[in-house]
Amino acid sequence: MSSWNDAWDKGKQMVSQPLAKMTSSSPPQQMQMQEDPNATGNPMQSHSNKILQVMESTWIGKCRKRWILAILANMGFMISFGIRCNFGAAKTHMFKNYTDPWGKMHMHDFNWTIEEVSVMESSYFYGYLVTQIPAGFLAAKFPPNKLFGFGIGVGAFLNIILPYGFKSKNDFLVAFIQICQGLVQGVCYPAMHGVWRYWAPPMERSKLATTAFTGSYAGAVLGLPLSAFLVSYVSWAAPFYLYGVCGVIWAIVWFCVTFEKPAFHPTISQEEKIFIEDAIGHVSSSHPTIRSIPWRAIVTSKPVWAIIVANFARSWTFYLLLQNQLTYMKEALGMKIADSGMLAAIPHLVMGVVVLFGGQLADYLRSNKILSTTAVRKIFNCGGFGGEALFMLVVAYSTSDTSAMLALIAAVGMSGFAISGE
Repeated sequence: MSSWNDAWDKGKQMVSQPLAKMTSSSPPQQMQMQEDPNATGNPMQSHSNKILQVMESTWIGKCRKRWILAILANMGFMISFGIRCNFGAAKTHMFKNYTDPWGKMHMHDFNWTIEEVSVMESSYFYGYLVTQIPAGFLAAKFPPNKLFGFGIGVGAFLNIILPYGFKSKNDFLVAFIQICQGLVQGVCYPAMHGVWRYWAPPMERSKLATTAFTGSYAGAVLGLPLSAFLVSYVSWAAPFYLYGVCGVIWAIVWFCVTFEKPAFHPTISQEEKIFIEDAIGHVSSSHPTIRSIPWRAIVTSKPVWAIIVANFARSWTFYLLLQNQLTYMKEALGMKIADSGMLAAIPHLVMGVVVLFGGQLADYLRSNKILSTTAVRKIFNCGGFGGEALFMLVVAYSTSDTSAMLALIAAVGMSGFAISGE
């Protein structure tokens, strides 16, 4: 009888253990570590891949995973915005004769009209505009880290094949590739906001988000001189290939070392995971729908329209300079592309410094109750955009190279105050 009871108890355990595994809410890697005490010594058993293993074996593996995520995102934005500098640097060597740094004259490869160049310059932004709102829904429904990696990776791959589109002399193919680039890269900003939904503790959200998003400005600071150098000393296609290859490599690394939530990361420390989850608290799993969003309240909201106008004004000048600053410096100021790349980066570098200073100043004025939050935002936005407009007019009518560049630096720098006030 005793042996029968022992067999019955063993049978119940064999049934109950699989059921417990199926009903457990713990992530797979935690379940494994709970069942096997030896698994705690090898957290790489779950979701393991070679790139993650290599990174964990270096000093990088000792860093906080949320900061690794922020730095990788910064690099992704640098590549994304660097890509947008490529055509602006290359176009003057593509459809106009030029002299290389060694004094040799080259004939242009393309016979474009101004209208054709305008269409090719704007094609990217047609696609970029379309995916802004849908990307918010996608970032809520799918893992946002995967969506961000998809946007940068596919956009970079399209950058590799873009020179072949140019060489085909098919304007429609070029426009199509650039529209597709805009479509996939339009998801990047909404996706990154979705990433911080799970990874950024409230008291660190500003620092983590700023670390990631400043990659866009750093992309312009690096992209303009690097693209100019490659166009001048290698070929007009070189920046497309370089940024494309770097973007594809970055995407592979991103997909291997980032995870949707801290609970899914196989090598995150228990201390960091618990800290993030406790700080953020419960994250709603319900997804927004077309019907659940208060469209009427959004469309009739004055603050919403103020934000739209401010963002439009900021984006207009920023992308205008990315596409045409080097052309302006070559054709209006008579500078060589090879010599103007570093100079072209100075305005964006100054803007980055002003953004940091302006943010600190805005917080100081608000925290010390010198000005209200509303007053700070109005003064910084209106002052920043007003100053930018004034100095851009000086650039337009300036006849001196020095005054034009100083006014351009001042204009872009003033826009940094507007960013701080947003």
